[in-house]
Amino acid sequence: MEIHPLSILALQLGMVLVLSLAVLQLLGPVLGRLLEEVCGSNVASAFWLSFTRLMVFIAPMLQVILLADQGENATLTMVLRSTLIHGLAGCFIALIMIGIVIWHIALTDHKTPGRQ
Repeated sequence: MEIHPLSILALQLGMVLVLSLAVLQLLGPVLGRLLEEVCGSNVASAFWLSFTRLMVFIAPMLQVILLADQGENATLTMVLRSTLIHGLAGCFIALIMIGIVIWHIALTDHKTPGRQ
């Protein structure tokens, strides 16, 4: 049984959306406070919070759209597995990039004389 390509894409994007929402739900309680502390101003932390949220959505979606199995001669199980692998890889890449930026800012902030 062949699945319509648009249905496959909708399923893949839905899976990635749920994955991204789960990651943001886990990070949400501390991310805003951390960014306020690291950035030092509400405006800067609001920007980086929005940027972080966008990256957690965009990176996995791009990864899935560009690299995941689109169903040509593939079973539904293969499509779901490919989508999950690429969605998680996209989240992982986004979180690594965000973590490096926050880590760099935090290290720079601790080296600045007069800052606590």
